Amino acid sequence: MSANSPQSTPVYATIGSRIGAYFLDVLLFGLVYALGFGLAFLGFMLGMRGSDSTAVFLMSLLYVVPLLAYGVYVVYVGGVKGYTPGKQILGLRVVDATTGQPLGVWRFILRNIVLGLIGNLTCGIGWIVLAVVANNDPRRQGWHDRAVNSVVIPASELNRPAPQSQTDPAAGVAKVPLLDSSNKSRPLH
Repeated sequence: MSANSPQSTPVYATIGSRIGAYFLDVLLFGLVYALGFGLAFLGFMLGMRGSDSTAVFLMSLLYVVPLLAYGVYVVYVGGVKGYTPGKQILGLRVVDATTGQPLGVWRFILRNIVLGLIGNLTCGIGWIVLAVVANNDPRRQGWHDRAVNSVVIPASELNRPAPQSQTDPAAGVAKVPLLDSSNKSRPLH
């Protein structure tokens, strides 16, 4: 069976590559945060020549705009294209587990809310447990992936034919073998 055959096993991103993409995303967010802070400080220094309210407004504007722009960009490309900047650098995509298509903006947001709750409400311990659980899952799905039915795959898997389902679409229906007309034996009742 070739690697591109429809019945071949799908390839899912490793936990290490997913963690690496997450840390790249955090690093890139930190750079944007530092840029916003630097611009806010510059705005504060320039605004000190005027009134205090002008300085505070300019500082707030220069601080918030880069963070907001970066957030909108990440949500847009995450929902529409299936990657964050870190995942793009490492060649990963977040797609619907059933269709292989990007999740869409709202499901992407929900996925990240669940991921944030898992880590932040447990002071980071949830992320460690999540990595162990996802690593032991056949599709490497974490709880945040299961919440929105997503998987993380290498970008090279996007153009691969979808594997044929091994499950019976009519669950609960027993398969009954049909009699071959060329068979002369009579079925037992």
